[in-house]
Amino acid sequence: MAIRPRKKRLDLPHDSNTSKFEIRSPVQLLQLVQNKVNPGDDILSIIAKVFNIRVEYLPLEPDVSGSLSFDNTLEQWLISINSLHHPRRQRFTLAHELAHFFYIKTNKKILRILYFFVLKI
Repeated sequence: MAIRPRKKRLDLPHDSNTSKFEIRSPVQLLQLVQNKVNPGDDILSIIAKVFNIRVEYLPLEPDVSGSLSFDNTLEQWLISINSLHHPRRQRFTLAHELAHFFYIKTNKKILRILYFFVLKI
């Protein structure tokens, strides 16, 4: 699966809630969502819900696994996941797009935090 280069830099919305995104480790993230997780729940979906990120599974082009965007009308972040891909690929893509969300919010690279959850399957 190839990664296509972005044609232009995205101008993403800036909000005042950036200061609450000081998550630096998987432990901190788990502590933040621990009281919202029940046995059998998908931790990545719970993380998305806690941060008010809408997740949609829909058919996309074969070479597109997913995307992160901001819906200006709803003032909410949206992660789109390719419903035609294998469930493990979908899970990886959700973690990857969540990492983009946290990167945008914190300007820190925390991909390893969310990949931690994917690799524990």
